[in-house]
Amino acid sequence: MVTALRRFLPRTVAACVLLAGAAGAGDVAREPRLEARPGELTGVPGEPLVVELVAEVATPAQVKLRVPGVPLLVLRATEKQPVEPGADGGLVFRRRLIWQGLEPGAALLDGICLEIAGREYHFPAVRVTIRPAPPGKEGGP
Repeated sequence: MVTALRRFLPRTVAACVLLAGAAGAGDVAREPRLEARPGELTGVPGEPLVVELVAEVATPAQVKLRVPGVPLLVLRATEKQPVEPGADGGLVFRRRLIWQGLEPGAALLDGICLEIAGREYHFPAVRVTIRPAPPGKEGGP
């Protein structure tokens, strides 16, 4: 019996690993495609900085956008664009986030995420650089 288990066990483990990998591959195909454009922003204090978020999802489930606070920046507006049909039969959601720099420095917008059916998916990070305003000039909305 021990000999039979030794022959059977490696095949069983290999089959389980293969099935787990196949199940994982199916899940990856259903994950949303996320873009954040542009990947880098540069401005001066007071100047509006716009990031466009694009998410293509496979199902029309409830989608929640989470935008955390970021040092050096204040979120001034979120513009919701019409939902469009996606290339693969899914839906494309677009949001424009309008930020304003508060003071010179650098920040990373890396915590923006989409929540779908209780799971979080993170957008690519956007680097932000706020330069000092030229003497006599200050940005404004």
